[in-house]
Formats: sequence, structure tokens, C-alpha cells
Amino acid sequence: MSSVMPDLSEIIVNYIRNSRQLQLSCPICQVDVKPPTLDGFKQHIQHENNSGKHPTEEKAILDAFQQMKLASSKPQSDNEDLNKNICSPSSSPPSRPTRRERGRRQADNLKEFDRGTKGSSMRQLWNPSGGLPRSSQFRAQPPGNRPTTQDKIEEPDPEPSPEAEEDDSYTEDPSLTKTSQRHTNLLSTLRHAFLPTYMYGPLPMEELEILLSSQYPSVGPDVWQRLLEDWPMDLLRYWPKDQLQDAERFRKMLEEQCKQSELRQLHTAIVKRINDLTASTEYIRTEDFSSGEKEFYVAGSVNDTIVEALPDTGAEACFISPRLTSRLGLRPLPGPQRCITLANKKTVISPGMVTVLWKFSKERIAHTINCWILPGCTRDLVLGNDFLKETNALKRVCHRVKSKFVEVSKWFSVSYLGNQKQRLRGYLNGHSIAALPDTGSDAMLINEAYARNIGLEADSSIENRGTIRLADGSTTTISGIVRDVEWRVGKQEEHFFYINSESADEDDDENMHGKYTLQI
Repeated sequence: MSSVMPDLSEIIVNYIRNSRQLQLSCPICQVDVKPPTLDGFKQHIQHENNSGKHPTEEKAILDAFQQMKLASSKPQSDNEDLNKNICSPSSSPPSRPTRRERGRRQADNLKEFDRGTKGSSMRQLWNPSGGLPRSSQFRAQPPGNRPTTQDKIEEPDPEPSPEAEEDDSYTEDPSLTKTSQRHTNLLSTLRHAFLPTYMYGPLPMEELEILLSSQYPSVGPDVWQRLLEDWPMDLLRYWPKDQLQDAERFRKMLEEQCKQSELRQLHTAIVKRINDLTASTEYIRTEDFSSGEKEFYVAGSVNDTIVEALPDTGAEACFISPRLTSRLGLRPLPGPQRCITLANKKTVISPGMVTVLWKFSKERIAHTINCWILPGCTRDLVLGNDFLKETNALKRVCHRVKSKFVEVSKWFSVSYLGNQKQRLRGYLNGHSIAALPDTGSDAMLINEAYARNIGLEADSSIENRGTIRLADGSTTTISGIVRDVEWRVGKQEEHFFYINSESADEDDDENMHGKYTLQI
């Protein structure tokens, strides 16, 4: 068999191309040839005479040509094509068939190829998926009859049949491109390398190393993956023991080549995806603020309904959204309404209060909470500062507070509700100040007039005049940003959130204060 192994699809195309005209058997060399003219038949016999196999008499050539012309085994319907093809050069060429006739002829050729001896021989020699030999041809023999390297059995190469010689002619077709020819050479070399040495000789490791390193860079990972599957892995189990080391080495080479090719494709795809995302998404830097992507919540249940509540030290009471109130089927208790103050001094009227049972996640104790209904509330439930202090949710049992990453919002949230009196004492650029600790807010805010009094410069450009969202879902704008402000607080403990009590000592040692740089 030739060292060049074309794919089955190329063999079929060439066979159809060569079978479009009628083929006759030469009486001298017994080879199927296309219907030639007399001069073409003489050239064919002259080519055969160069090998010294056939006579050279002129009379024998004429008799053979007449015999091939008259002894055709084709049916009567094909005689017209025979007379058109076996003729003198001066005769008119055959008429061009229509598209429908060409399609029918190709279909008939495919059927003949599939039913004939040539098609059966091809099915035995070639794997339709990629030109590799079928594994059923090389099944291991029983242990008692299996040849070993100690027996030094060398099976002689079978004599090539006329069909095999004719098949080799397909590999010389000029229509094969350089890439496909190189690809078929690779498959042929790998095929002989995978077969046991007692069948096809020694393993050409040097040639394969050159092959894998530089000569065939265009071979994709799909080819290597196909070579690593099916019959090669089966044959490795029956490889002669003295060649197992080379076999394992070659297998690792193939796996490494496959991984490298796949990693290159994966890296290209990831880089492209990152470029697409960064080009279409406007990302807001959040590391200078209190995390605009991370959302804190307390997992629990309200009347046995799972809810993610907001732990808000800036809320003077507990609040519930009208949506959750309606879902639970609750009605406001009779009593007066309440005015709720937001961060921008705007007031919202609550329609009333409801009583619910709250349970922390993975706890059995139920807490009775009076919640005011907040129209437009952005969270289902807001746990106020008084309730958080009673349950130590932000101190001893701070593990109740969870966090999750959410989609970056265009606005920062400020969830200040009511007139919360608790303050966190500290120093802002050396000025003593009592700040409001609001765990429900994403941004740190400062009064514009106070910032001007202590000498802070605000950047009031258009791009820094952002929008913040209040607790009821309404929005308001900020007048600018103050950067690189130094903030000092008193002695801290290792808590998730630490809130100084109102009785904290104001005369803490200066060395016990923590130092922070904020953007307000």
C-alpha cells in the first residue's frame, strides 16, 4: 500500500470522476482503461512494453484493439456511448449531458462503488471518519496463538492486487492540495507507528518527533483527539513488551500536542470574550467606596416565608415592603400613621404597622417584630438598629450577616430611615465628629456646608455629580466628591460591624485609634 493515504471522500470523488466515461478491459494487460483512440491504445501498450511484460507486434496491438471494441460486455443501451468514445480523432465529440443526467450518473456510480468489489475493499482498508484503519482488522489473537517478539515472527507483506494498484493511482491525483497531501502523509505515518512492531517493523520515533514538532503545525486538535481515541488505545494494550516504553512515550506526545492546541484555542476564546465584555460594559470603580457590588443581608423567614432582610443601623425601626405584606396576606393594625424621614429630609407617610414572626436562618427562636409599611421600599424587610442591638446580630452572632455579589447598579443606595440618634465618634482630617453608622448604605456622605467649613475641596465636575437611591426607591443627586479624607475611629474589636455605644469614652488614647482614607 502506498505511503500516501487519502481520505475516503477524496477516493470517492476521484472514482466518480474517472467513472463518468465507460471503462473497458484491455485484452493484453487485463487492466480497465478508458475508451481510447487507436493512437491512445498504442501509447498504453507502449507504456506496458517498457516493463517487458507484453508483446510488441503491431498486428497483436490492432487485434487487441478490435477485440476490445467488438467484445464489449456492455448492454445495447450503452453501444452508442461506446461508438462515440472509441473512434478516430476526427469524429465529433460526445454531447454534454444535462445536470439531471450527470446527477443520475453520479448516483449510479456511488451505488456501483458501494456494491462492487472495489467498494468492499475500500471499506476494509479505510475508516470513513478520517482515513484510519478499522480496529476490527487488528484484533488481538488468543493468548495461545498470539505472536511475541521472542518468536521473531515477521509476516510478509501481501502481494498487491490489481485493485490495490489501481487504488494507488488515486493518491497521485493532481487535484489534491498541498495541505491535504501533507495531512494524508501524517495519517499514514501515525498509522504505521501505532501498529505493533511484529506487523509493520520498528517504531519510527525520530521521524514522529520531527513530525509533531515542526512539519505539521496546521493540524488542528480535532485530528489529535481522533488519533487518541478508538483503536490506538486498544492497540497499546497488545503492544510487544519491549516496545511499551516507546509506545507510552508516543502516547504522551500526542496528548501534550492535543492539550496545547486546545489551550491555544481556549485562550483565544477567553481573551475575545473579555474584550467583548469590557467594550460593552461601563464599569464603575467601587474599591474607593464601601463596595457597590457586594450586598449584605440576614437570612431568615417571616411567618415561615424565606426572606433576605437588610440589617440597617441607619433605620430607627423595622420596615416591611407593601409587596411582602400583600404576599403574606397581612393588614395594617388600627392606629395612627407615621411620617418617615429619608436621607434628603424628605418625608414618607406609612399607611400603618403589621406584626410578624421573624426567625434567623438555622435557628428555632421566633422574634415578634412590629414593622412599619414603607411605600416603595427597595428591600422586602429592613431590620432596624434597635432590633439588631437586642439580638446582637452585628456583634456576638455576626455570622448571621451574609453577603452576595449582585449586578453593579448605576446608583448607590442610602437606606437612612427615621431620626436615628446613634453616632460613631471619630476624627475627620483631625476634626472631631460624630458620624452616623449606616450599614444599609453603599456610599459615605458628608454635608456640603460642613465640608466647606473644615477646608475640604469637593470635585463638582459633571461626571462626579452622581445619583443616589433612597430607601423608598426615589432618587436624588449629589453635588460632588471629596477625595483622600483621613478618618480615625476609636479602638476596634474583631466584629463584622462595630458600633460604639453612646457611653463610649471620648478621651481614648490617640495611639489606640485606627486610620482610614475615605472617599466621601
